[in-house]
Amino acid sequence: MGGVKLQEKLRDAGIDVPEAGKKPGASLEEENKTLKTEVKKLKDELDATKKVLHKSDSDVKAMRKQAENLTVEYDRLLDEHAKLQASVDDSTREKKTD
Repeated sequence: MGGVKLQEKLRDAGIDVPEAGKKPGASLEEENKTLKTEVKKLKDELDATKKVLHKSDSDVKAMRKQAENLTVEYDRLLDEHAKLQASVDDSTREKKTD
């Protein structure tokens, strides 16, 4: 009975699993071997997906840090621009009063 439930769960997950005894000439050993191969393939696929996810997470963290640093630099440049603009305005006023 446990094998039947497993097959149902695998089918629900979208994996094509032949039912036991339904294949003409297929022995349980062959079916077991096929299922083990499928499980190994899925585990390999899961590992690859986990690696991609980890890299994506790292990329997102790096981009957030970069954006944060860009914001800080933008604010610094904006302050510097305001100071320079104020000094130019002061110089212009002093020349006009002369």
